[in-house]
Amino acid sequence: MKIELINKEKIRADNYISGFLVISYLLFFMFFHLEGLLTIAVYPFVALAIDGILKIITGVKRKRKHIQGFINKILLGIIFIMISLLWLSFILLQSYI
Repeated sequence: MKIELINKEKIRADNYISGFLVISYLLFFMFFHLEGLLTIAVYPFVALAIDGILKIITGVKRKRKHIQGFINKILLGIIFIMISLLWLSFILLQSYI
């Protein structure tokens, strides 16, 4: 009896699923341009803004021995929020013009 570490049937099924997802996403983007733009650009930047808020909260809550870690977390959170808001405003204003 031979023990295989890689199941070739599972890899083939994963390839079919990945191909189907890519093709369906391209078709979705072809027919619904604004929704495709939203899925590509808006959702990741909203997640970045939420991550920035969470970084600020963890920076404020945790007691640190050094003040530098406290300031770095808060500044990183503020930078994440600013980047996401700037890109979101740029992308959404471009789509309405």
